[in-house]
Amino acid sequence: KEAAKLEEQLSQWGATVTAELKRCGHLLPGLRDLLAVFEPDLRRWEQLSIREQETDPFAGCLLGPFEHDNGDHTTQYHFDLDSQRTHFELAPGSLVLNLRATLSAVKDLEQ
Repeated sequence: KEAAKLEEQLSQWGATVTAELKRCGHLLPGLRDLLAVFEPDLRRWEQLSIREQETDPFAGCLLGPFEHDNGDHTTQYHFDLDSQRTHFELAPGSLVLNLRATLSAVKDLEQ
């Protein structure tokens, strides 16, 4: 539920930024370069090229934690988009992108 809300917020901000760049862009030097790198629409990880995946600032981050209900108990796990693998234990030094961090990044963009 929260992830869908964040996705909607990011999409709305993408549309807003695009509209402003088109409206006021003639005042900005390098507008063509800005429009070339700004993506108003979100794309799924598998839709990105290998180069885009490698240069993504969140490449190598695990997503989570998520909960798996085993019936008698719940287990936490993380998911690695790069390898498409589930990790039930975190390796030392693992970078984790969680919902709270994502929400914080969206709020920072809004300011």
